[in-house]
Amino acid sequence: RINTRYCDDETNNQELYLSPIRNPFSVYFPSGCNDNNLEDAEWMAITSWISSNEFKRRYPDASSGDITAGVGDQKEWVSEERVRIAEYFYKIHTKTKLYELPDGSITTDEIFKDIAKRWRWVDKVTIEWRKISGYETLEGPIPFPGKLIPIVPVWGKEINIEGERRTRGIIRNSKSAQQMLNYWITTATEVVAQAPKAPYLVTAKQIEGYEGQWANLNRKLIPFLTFNPDPMNPGKPQREPFPQIPTGIMANIEIANTDMNDTAGMSDPYLGKESNEVSGKAIQARQSQASIGIYAIVDNCVRAVRYAGKVMVGIIPFIYDTPRIIKILGRDLTENRLTVNAEGTPNLTVGKYDVIVSAGPSFDTVRQETAENMLRLAKLLPEQAPMIADLLTKALQIPGPYGDEMSDRLRKML
Repeated sequence: RINTRYCDDETNNQELYLSPIRNPFSVYFPSGCNDNNLEDAEWMAITSWISSNEFKRRYPDASSGDITAGVGDQKEWVSEERVRIAEYFYKIHTKTKLYELPDGSITTDEIFKDIAKRWRWVDKVTIEWRKISGYETLEGPIPFPGKLIPIVPVWGKEINIEGERRTRGIIRNSKSAQQMLNYWITTATEVVAQAPKAPYLVTAKQIEGYEGQWANLNRKLIPFLTFNPDPMNPGKPQREPFPQIPTGIMANIEIANTDMNDTAGMSDPYLGKESNEVSGKAIQARQSQASIGIYAIVDNCVRAVRYAGKVMVGIIPFIYDTPRIIKILGRDLTENRLTVNAEGTPNLTVGKYDVIVSAGPSFDTVRQETAENMLRLAKLLPEQAPMIADLLTKALQIPGPYGDEMSDRLRKML
């Protein structure tokens, strides 16, 4: 979800922040929504439970605390020990006329209706927020900035079954394989756990008089064992070999582990494990092929990020509306400070903005791949390697100040 908070205790400036909703089943929305991001939802709610004492402390004048637990329609909202509350977002639609004037400008002011070239009805959408119980409104209504409800769904894989939309995560089809893996690892553990308790082969005469000592052999640590020589069985008592894990168990463990990764789309190349490929291009091709299995997950995540940006763009003009210095991050994650809403600086309260999201390797991954390619090039062209030594040192990003110092010295040597 996207929320707002005050930057500090010294000003009234607010900022946006993202916070995860730990329990996705606490979010409710109307059925029949067709948009992937639930942009067409007329309302959404986030519910949570608090103790009855805490509810009475927060809302001493509320009537919900006096409702008998489990009565009628209130049983999903009140119990003897706790009360459910909900943050309720809903849309308010207002029909208004949009006029186009002869000079091409647009207005909603009624005084220009007689000179307008054309007009049309438009649906103005605003968002309101309330905190409610199962009986009444506890807080609000409060207008919420923007035109979109600030709750962002991140879906897994989707499938339509007889007209009904079903969603699932990465691990849904891996449950059976995980159960088999657990079973065979437990079996292997039981076999290995019996190793210190391997029995001795003895005769009755060899342990005659020492039965108690031999009976406690596997119960406590005994520094020595005493036995009687037996001419019928020369030598000392022999212990049976420790039980070994059968090869069949190990094979089943490997099969279950492979099934679990394959059904989740997490094959060995995708996880970066070594395989038969040697060249970097072949390895990348295998990783790209493996990523197809979970591409729907990645695609839905990118869609959610784009929608979150869209929601934030709608809220920013209302929240970042005063002169201030904000922190921004570049593509290489370098941190910069930018003054906004002051004279001669970008004004975030005017204009319209869009959001573009591209999915790909992170900056650290790209930097690592660049460094590896530069090292490979330096081996192929050893004489030209000094010409890029400063760039290579910078790409390696040696921790601490030494990396930048080395890069500067090598650059000066050019």
